[in-house]
Amino acid sequence: MSSLGSRTVRRAEVNAPDLTPVTLEERHFACDGPFIRGRSPHVNQDVAAARSVPHGDRRDAADAASGRTYDSVDPFTGQPWARVPDAGPDDVDASVAAAPRGPGRSLGSLTATQRGKLLRRLGELVAREASRLAELETRDNGKLLREMAGQMAYLPEWFHYFGGLADKVQGSVIPSLSATVSPAGAVGSVRFTDTSGAGTILGDPVALSAGRAVLTTSTLPQGVRSIVASFLPGNGFLASDSSPLAYTVLGANQVLTTTALSVSPSGTVPQGASVTMTATVTPATASGSITFVDGTAPLGQPVVVTNGMATFSTAALDPGGRSIAAQFAPDDPAAFSGSRSPASGRPVCRSR
Repeated sequence: MSSLGSRTVRRAEVNAPDLTPVTLEERHFACDGPFIRGRSPHVNQDVAAARSVPHGDRRDAADAASGRTYDSVDPFTGQPWARVPDAGPDDVDASVAAAPRGPGRSLGSLTATQRGKLLRRLGELVAREASRLAELETRDNGKLLREMAGQMAYLPEWFHYFGGLADKVQGSVIPSLSATVSPAGAVGSVRFTDTSGAGTILGDPVALSAGRAVLTTSTLPQGVRSIVASFLPGNGFLASDSSPLAYTVLGANQVLTTTALSVSPSGTVPQGASVTMTATVTPATASGSITFVDGTAPLGQPVVVTNGMATFSTAALDPGGRSIAAQFAPDDPAAFSGSRSPASGRPVCRSR
């Protein structure tokens, strides 16, 4: 196409059952001049008034209640090519008041499937008018016509995709990891690491903002993960690490389990005293075994879970502050998730 001729008004209507059509309108304008590698055409007549149509209003055009307008400038010529009403709060109120009401007429009363059909219909209209929309967009912002033509040709696929998705119930939860560093004025970044197994650094370090860093990731593998946040300081601050955070990533059909731990006797115990640890797994129908650990070191062999419980006793705890936890491993990982209890601090006194 080498030029644009004089164009008349064309309408594209998106119809819903019993709904007043939503009208897309282009006002008359005239222009000439060739498109050279996407250049906008030169306007040879007065600026045409481009008018908005409030939703549900059947009038051909509507000016702003205030009478204000603004010009769209052709970036190639530097001259205005369209004048547009500058809508304000009164125009918004008028548009809302003109919107259809009642069952079967308002968008809110449509089913998800009906809304999806509207989106697909809109995609069909954009596809039909793709060439003219590309010309208008090129003229409005100066992008290459070749680029805009490709974008407009593909744009309907987005409406078709989301129109088909409208009545589908599906989705996934993308983990978001958050670390807080004190004092809030600390300068630096936070590195998140999955310390399970060989250990994996999750993404790039995240710069602190007001003492907080957040990382969103979809790369965590299925199972119980142990996440640590490490503060990488700037000048004048010291590095620090968070305590490990147990984080469970479920498979498609897994049932989430939780593990709770109690230790008896409570409080400080002398070295050589017997300590009994009891793990409770929920739901109780989850079969598997519990490994009791002191930090990362296993305490004896795994204990089979019976009716949701497993018990282990030992008198071999080393003196000092012990960090005891219970790790559940399911017999059927496809049916139940693994889980880990919070650590229980247990001071052990050295024998005299």
